[in-house]
Amino acid sequence: MVSLTTTKTGKNKTTVRRNGVPRVEAALVTVSPRMAKQWLDDHNTQNRKISRRVVKTYADDILAGNWRLNGQTIIIDEHGDLLDGQHRLAAIVEANKEIQTFVVAGASRSIIGTIDAGKPRAYSDLLTFNGYTNTNELAAFVRAWAAYKSGHYLNNDKISHAAADQFLLQHEEVITASMSDITASNCPLRLSRKIMRMIYCEIVEAGGDLELFDDFHEQFRFGGVSPNNPAMVLRALHERWLTMSKPPSQKTREAITIKAWNNHVLGKQPKTLRWDRFSTRAEAFPVIITSA
Repeated sequence: MVSLTTTKTGKNKTTVRRNGVPRVEAALVTVSPRMAKQWLDDHNTQNRKISRRVVKTYADDILAGNWRLNGQTIIIDEHGDLLDGQHRLAAIVEANKEIQTFVVAGASRSIIGTIDAGKPRAYSDLLTFNGYTNTNELAAFVRAWAAYKSGHYLNNDKISHAAADQFLLQHEEVITASMSDITASNCPLRLSRKIMRMIYCEIVEAGGDLELFDDFHEQFRFGGVSPNNPAMVLRALHERWLTMSKPPSQKTREAITIKAWNNHVLGKQPKTLRWDRFSTRAEAFPVIITSA
């Protein structure tokens, strides 16, 4: 018989039987870092490879207080082996902080093929559930701006639904305004909309001049100014990118868009715009300037 003690008092003791018919039990458990490490070391024998990126995302949520008791379970089979929950347990160890979660013990090992077999719920699905509209673009923008604000825009770190939702609630007024003012009708390119909204929100939060932004946006949209005007240089690059079979990466195009805006703010008229990420002269991702 394998026994896993889940609380100091033993009140929620979960027992998994080896012999006879397995008895499936469930309990609400406070899982400590020590307990999580023991389960990973002693009972995680045949699971998939752990993703450090997922572990970091979960650990960040735990440390930020975003982890919620949502009914999802850690599953242990009738032999005491961990079937589901290794990333959550590893996150508890990494965060060095206990959480409460439901634990199911005694499940048949044959159910492994049914775990995580459904369609994952996207952040846009959560936004739709909460009554938002245009949720695909809203979800992409919230995650992008949150990553930019945290200084991890180039790292491709996954931002959890909980962290994204908390960020949206903190900045909801300006995000809502940016979604309303910058639309598919006045900014047809999806890439441009995301970065334009990011610039817009940074200006508003810094108390900057939105008229300067409106000038840049209109010049980029309609043209008709000096060829060396940053918005015109950017417009020409966008037109060229649309004809290329292999255009620059998305991050490169986004960085160049921000550099065009920064030149506009500073009153500069570059002949061209580029962003060098990988050479010996590699540049950091540009910071959005909100005033000269």
